[in-house]
Amino acid sequence: MNHPLHAALWATKLCDITGNNTDALEQPREMQTKRSQMWHEWFRKRVADNMPYDEIVKGVLTATSREGKAPEEWIEDADRTWLFSFQNICDVLGLDADYLRRGLRVWKERALEGRRGKVVSLRADERDELRKVSGD
Repeated sequence: MNHPLHAALWATKLCDITGNNTDALEQPREMQTKRSQMWHEWFRKRVADNMPYDEIVKGVLTATSREGKAPEEWIEDADRTWLFSFQNICDVLGLDADYLRRGLRVWKERALEGRRGKVVSLRADERDELRKVSGD
């Protein structure tokens, strides 16, 4: 791209094609302009980076925008320089990103604990029965 406005022009065209209409975006109303700007910026960055058209289309159709990061890495990253960072998305939605991160960590830990199984004490007769069943 010879000029930065070239990317902005093509981003605007791609926004038109994909239906980026501020008035048609989801509620709340006060967030519509910001969401529309984020949509435009998503396209502008990819056009400016000379991303192949098929990859841009794939990104739109599969709705992936974590810049190749694993979900956990994307959530934990507090960087605000990337428009679609977890931090920025939480800001746009009026959510406390740190609160969500803590809650997600607790949820994940509890889910992993459930898979580990629990250690329980068995009575002698239960141990004997378990040994018979297991073939020991």
